[in-house]
Order: sequence, then structure tokens, then C-alpha cells
Amino acid sequence: MTAADAISLALHLVCAILLLSSGVVFWVAFKGCRVLRRLAIATTRDDLPILLKSPCVPAASVIAVARDASPATLVFAHQLLELLFARHELVIVLEGVGAEDVAAWRREFHLEPSQRSTSGELPGAPVTGVYESTGSWSMLVLEVPVAKEGESWNVAVNSATCPLVAFFDPDTEVPPDSLLRLVRPMLEEPDLIFAVCGSAPVPPAPGLAGAIGDLEATRTWLGRCAAFAGWKHMLAPVEGSAMLIRRDAVVLAGGFVAGPLELFLNLQGRVRHSGKPYRAEFVPEPLGRLPAPRTWSELRKRVMKGQRGIMGALRHSSAIMDGWFAIGWGLPAVVFHRLICPLLETAAYLTAIAGIPLGLVSPQLGLLVLLATVGVGIPTSISLVVFRELADFRGRDSERLAPLFWAAIVENLGYRQLRNLWLIGGAFSR
Repeated sequence: MTAADAISLALHLVCAILLLSSGVVFWVAFKGCRVLRRLAIATTRDDLPILLKSPCVPAASVIAVARDASPATLVFAHQLLELLFARHELVIVLEGVGAEDVAAWRREFHLEPSQRSTSGELPGAPVTGVYESTGSWSMLVLEVPVAKEGESWNVAVNSATCPLVAFFDPDTEVPPDSLLRLVRPMLEEPDLIFAVCGSAPVPPAPGLAGAIGDLEATRTWLGRCAAFAGWKHMLAPVEGSAMLIRRDAVVLAGGFVAGPLELFLNLQGRVRHSGKPYRAEFVPEPLGRLPAPRTWSELRKRVMKGQRGIMGALRHSSAIMDGWFAIGWGLPAVVFHRLICPLLETAAYLTAIAGIPLGLVSPQLGLLVLLATVGVGIPTSISLVVFRELADFRGRDSERLAPLFWAAIVENLGYRQLRNLWLIGGAFSR
């Protein structure tokens, strides 16, 4: 076999894999659309005022880890305090902050030293300071040194006094009714649902970068959120997700492996391993509103942040029940789509570009590479816009819809290839 024959065989194989991958993406998006329509029909009632006053709603501890006293961090803490809920407290762990930052927190929230116990079942970092708010809030702030991954979160769980614990992405804007919407599925089936995850894309920012960012969010929402929720024990929170978990489930699992994503995967792995009918539920609402990217730089940071989150979960797979298969074939499929496919596609482009002038790759084979990537990618991206419209009963403004169809075409003519490089870079960075 000559070099040209070997390259031709490899490119044909890569094209077949990429075509199959695009078909799977289309099928998963269609599955997500069906799940979202079913959930929309099941949650048309508005019973939030009743939940706010009902004594049947269990109390919740909202926990967070902060590493500074920046204005954005303080605003985020205020949003958590202003959540509407019958009974809830806020537990924040200040990890490795300096004396000036601690003083800023104390001034902002009227904190005074407390004798409240912080011991618990989970291994955590040593607590060097305990403060409670003297204002109208139920707020506990704990000071710890720089700790190993997961230890600061465990400190927060140890100090939480409520049967439910909630987490929100610190980069999001948190609507006041988020906790009420998260707790609803638990009230419907309290003996089966051990966790709830909520996420949905926000309206896109103006411009091409904003439209492509909306396509990225839609792709994740239909796939990793909605479609995975349609299969048992396969829910994988994405960036911007809000989560509500039973505290006893967290303790039984041994606490945090690293962050909320790894905890969620570990819990689902344990459920799969137990064989019992417990499950996590998905709420398709923007309970943590991650700001839409407005520039290419913001879009790049968003893509790489999501990629680092996935790779971080893989690095901690040894501490997660069932490891890579904590959510069945879901996590390997995500890694294949977000790492293996970009590597194969980039290699195919480079081989075709270098091989055609050298006579090692025929022009027809180079055209096949384009058809297997760009040619199939355009209708696949357009289908995402269609499926999202079908999933949203309220419809969308036509003036916003038209740019998304154009973006679905443009994203495959340059952005797709650049995104592959971002995904590859994000996979190997921390």
C-alpha cells in the first residue's frame, strides 16, 4: 500500500466517523426537542405563590465558595440572599481570602463572630473564622485557608442546617424565584427525586458572535440537558446550571469530589450502581441566567470554560462512582463529540490541505472532507434552530430568528474550524 492509499483510506474513515457523528447530533437534538415539549406540557401551571407559603416545602441551604470580595462576588451573594423561599439560609465559605477581603464581607453583610458549630460528617478544610449576619438575613460565613478541591464545599455542607442544599453558578444572574422552581419536582415525588437541575439559554446578544453563542447554548441545552434528561440517570449539569440536592444524599456519597458537576455525576453513578428507581429531574428554565456572549473573546472563554469543566470531571473520574460511565454512555459521548471529533476534523483539514498540492490527496477526496464537515454541519446547525422553536410553545421574535438561521450557515464557514482549536486547547488547559 502506497502512502497515498494509506492517506486516502484514513480520510475516508474519518469522513465516515464525522458523518455518523453529525447524524447522532441531529438525533440527540430531536430527542431533546421531544423531552422539552413534554416538560413544557407538564409544567404549565403557576403555583409559585402557594409554594412560597406552604409549610410542606422543606428548608434549603444555599451554599457557595468565594475567593475574593470583588463587586461581582458581593452582588452574587446579595442575589442569593434575596431568593424567594419559605425557609432558606445562605452559607458562604471564604477560601484563602486576605484580611481586607474578610473586612469587606463583614461590612457589606453586617457580620459578627459566631460560636456556631461547623463540625460534620464530611472531611473539610480547617475553619479559621465563623461569622453570622446581624441583619435580617439568615447568613453564615466561614473562613478557611486555601484547600484541596472539594474541601471548602464540604465545609459548607457540614454547616448547612437544612435538608436541601442548592448551588448556583457564580457567573450567573439568579432570578428571585429560582429556588421555588427548583423545588417543585421534589415535592411531586419526594421519595424518588434526589436532585434537580435547571438550565435554559438566555436571549442572544446582538451581532454575529451573539447569534453563534446562542447556537452553542441551544446545542448544549437540547443535548446534554434535555436529551440526557430523557434517559435514566444521564443528566449532566452544564455551565450556568442551578442545582438543588438532598443533603443526606451528599453526605451518603462522601461529599464533594471537586465541584458541583463532579458531585452530581458521583450521585448519579451511585444511583445507577444501586439499581434503585431514584433519579435527578431537569427543569428547562433559566434559573441561573448566564449572560449571553457579546464578543468573540467572551464566546471563546465560554467554550473553553465548558471544555475545562468536562475534562476536570474526567480527571476526577477515579473518585466518581462508575468513573467515566457514571451516567452510562453519556460522558464518553460528550468527550467524543467535544474532543475526538475536533481532533479528527482538524487532522483531516490539515491532511487535505497539505496532501492535495503534493498529489497524495485527490481533489475529490478533499471535497468529501468539506461535505462531511461543512456540508453536513450547515443543515445540522439549522435543525437546532428549528428544534428549539418547536420546543418553545411561546415562539420567538421573527426579527431575532432570521439572524440565527444565517448564523447557522456562517458558523460552519470559519467559526467551526476555530472552535475545534478552542476545544482542543481547552481540553489540555486548566
